[in-house]
Amino acid sequence: MFVDPTVDIIMATYNGEMYIAQQLDSIINQTYKNWRLLIRDDGSNDKTVDILTKYALRYSDTIVLLPPSQHLGPKDNFAGLLTYSKASYTMFSDQDDVWLPTKVADTLTAMIDLQKRNGTHVPLLVYSDLVVVDENLMKISSSFFRHVRTKPHDTLKPLLLHNSIAGCTMMINRSLREMVPTIPERAIMHDWWIGLMAAGFGRIVCIPQPTLLYRQHTANAAGAKPWSPRQIITDHLSGSWRRVLNATQFQAEIFCPLYGPKLDSSTRQMIYAYANLHNQNWFVRKWIVLKYRLLRTGLVAALGMLFFI
Repeated sequence: MFVDPTVDIIMATYNGEMYIAQQLDSIINQTYKNWRLLIRDDGSNDKTVDILTKYALRYSDTIVLLPPSQHLGPKDNFAGLLTYSKASYTMFSDQDDVWLPTKVADTLTAMIDLQKRNGTHVPLLVYSDLVVVDENLMKISSSFFRHVRTKPHDTLKPLLLHNSIAGCTMMINRSLREMVPTIPERAIMHDWWIGLMAAGFGRIVCIPQPTLLYRQHTANAAGAKPWSPRQIITDHLSGSWRRVLNATQFQAEIFCPLYGPKLDSSTRQMIYAYANLHNQNWFVRKWIVLKYRLLRTGLVAALGMLFFI
């Protein structure tokens, strides 16, 4: 007799009292029922823990509230939560979104199909598009990818430059989870690092339809900011463009010694070249970018990178 596989959902919370109940309700109301929600609070000083405690008591069979941590930030909190997940599949949940009712079912269907084609031993990741909404759930854009002027990525090169994989849409299999014992300190975010691992050593599939409402508000740890010539120039003048580019190169720099030897020589050379870009002069940087076609998706972002790198 076929038994629906258990899905672990891990949620990191911090001062989320305004929206956390809506998110919890949207998970509880999923059409797929065989899930377990693991939550760890990151030192909230509002009513978040009180709300979580009430839900954990009411839904004690499915919601597990783990001991709180000192304030770690979302990357390290999610990294720690990963160690508690023992199911065949793990999903990631932010505290302020709203999941559409078939999110777990649709993602799991895509994962099982991907697994049938590749095997359980291959690290696998499934993610999706999102509906971008404001703090009151009013629609800003029906597609995150169109809103930020990018496209889904499933290979290593574009993911070195830009993360199109929103962690709140991800499901990973056990093989990928076991490849990520920790998230390095200089990794930008947990979802980005896990995406690099999946692209380098496994398979990635993007579900084209949105699976959640991605709430935008002033306290977002990450957000959906559309790229435009004005925005790129503003970011360049403020120095944020350079900081982001440097962060992606530092992330590639720590990826190299850990996993570079396991990659084919051409991919390894490309990653090493990008990781060392900040050590090169203006002309060499342009040459490396053009040689390896290390340009972000979208004409505006690609030109911005070429001009300002």
